[in-house]
Amino acid sequence: GKTEGGRRGDREGGRRQTSPPPVMMLLLLLLLGLVDGQRDAVSICICDLTAAVCELNCCCDPDCSSADVVVFKACLPGSEPVIERVCIGQSAIFISNSHLPTVTVHNGSHSYFCVIVTDSKTNYFVSPQSVARESFPQLSAQYGGKSFISPSHPLIFEDTNKTMNISEQFYQLGQQMVTYFANTSTLGVLSLPVALTGGECTDGNPAGFLQTASSTCCRRFTKLSSSCTSLQALNAGTYYEGFTLLQTPDIFNITEVKIEPQNIQSVPTPTLTNNFCNNVVSAVTYRILIEGNVGIIEANVSFSFVNVSLEATKIWQDFHLIFVTDPEQREARRRSGNPGYLPGSPVLAFRGQEPVALSLVRADSYSRCDTSNRNTVDFTFNSRTGCSHSLDPASTCRERQESINLLLLGNRIPDSLGILGNASGMDTSSLTRVLNSPPSAADVTCEAICSLALKMDVEILWARLGSVSNPQSAILGGRFQYHTQDVQCDKTEITLQSSVTFLDASLPPAPPRGSPSPQEKLPHDIFLPFRGLEFVGVALGEAGRPTCGIWIVILAITFSRL
Repeated sequence: GKTEGGRRGDREGGRRQTSPPPVMMLLLLLLLGLVDGQRDAVSICICDLTAAVCELNCCCDPDCSSADVVVFKACLPGSEPVIERVCIGQSAIFISNSHLPTVTVHNGSHSYFCVIVTDSKTNYFVSPQSVARESFPQLSAQYGGKSFISPSHPLIFEDTNKTMNISEQFYQLGQQMVTYFANTSTLGVLSLPVALTGGECTDGNPAGFLQTASSTCCRRFTKLSSSCTSLQALNAGTYYEGFTLLQTPDIFNITEVKIEPQNIQSVPTPTLTNNFCNNVVSAVTYRILIEGNVGIIEANVSFSFVNVSLEATKIWQDFHLIFVTDPEQREARRRSGNPGYLPGSPVLAFRGQEPVALSLVRADSYSRCDTSNRNTVDFTFNSRTGCSHSLDPASTCRERQESINLLLLGNRIPDSLGILGNASGMDTSSLTRVLNSPPSAADVTCEAICSLALKMDVEILWARLGSVSNPQSAILGGRFQYHTQDVQCDKTEITLQSSVTFLDASLPPAPPRGSPSPQEKLPHDIFLPFRGLEFVGVALGEAGRPTCGIWIVILAITFSRL
């Protein structure tokens, strides 16, 4: 029994050794060009930049339902891919002993067996180096420079050929919204007036589905005393009465949606009173509630009115079109990237767990420091600002520095920055601390001079992380630097300066292999016949024969035959 069992085991073992495992078969077929390398979706959706809101054309947004996605005409770059998968026809696989996860993909009448390569190197994330107060000067000196402008690195996106077929059963992104005039039984499209080259309004601009838009244009008239009540563009009823919206573009199954005035019981009409044309429309705002491929669910309109003098010859009007997918209008938090920062997006800053703005002081039209508006710091955008500020002659040195700090730093000073564009103050691991020691001055009466910090420089260290084909920008650290100078006490007018500089600490990827030597770059026989003779001379030399004499004899024989 043991012998037979041993022979059976030997035979089975022999079969296992001679039959290549499925993973080896996949590798062999991949080399032969028989395997299709594909990409599958990942858990991070890089085009999802607004929390709790369905992003247009972002097919991987978890806030978008399947009904929303079918409305999109195309998927944004990043809606798919980083985890690789290698596939082969399912009929070629009998059993799999792969330690990697597998999946069966059905495409029409064909089925594919796919091995998912869960390689961490293809993921978006790597562990960034930690930046502390001690290491920041070294990194700043290494990646900083005298030039204020850092080299630009444009993002390269792959073009996508994925499109969806336009269906007349529901609206798609950008499609004109159909209107129905019951009195004449005719169809039209909803238009949003826009300005021509000279600023005049034109009403022939069709509004696009899911395309939020705003415009400002000018209405001109010659004699308002006679056209106040007859000019349709000045009457609010023109923009919602006499027509309805179709829920879908399917004209064979019409469902009408009436446009209702919002927050008003009775819409006023233009009237003439005391040399004024009253209740003239100055702004129109459409608010349209939609639900995926169901179409338009509800439509509202709101107005703003002004009284115009009869001597006026023109009026400016504003038009807005807003699409709403959530009737409760939850507050949406805009990300600066997902996961990595996008160039030009605001740098995420936090004070504890509360998000705050990282900003610089701004000058008003008179070059004075603006106390209400500030310039936001945008990722990779270096900037410098300056303004003038008046000091209180009776204030102490400390009070003067505190008033300066309020302008340079703002009311809410951040203590950390988001490492990635989707960072949250609730997750401390997604934050990096800011090195900042706000300046202070002695609490003494200013008699001669005060040493005050009048200039602030913000340095932000960042790098590209992850794979070369899909790098993600991340912030490694940041610090505030202050420059002090002596200010005379009788000087009440000072100039403040602030700047932000982004230092790129990205390391170039290692080359896939070493550079070839000069000999390998040339054809192997370019030095024939001399290269072959050299080998002969070397061989004879190793045998203890002098090579110099042999070379002379060989050369003499060669030239004698010419």
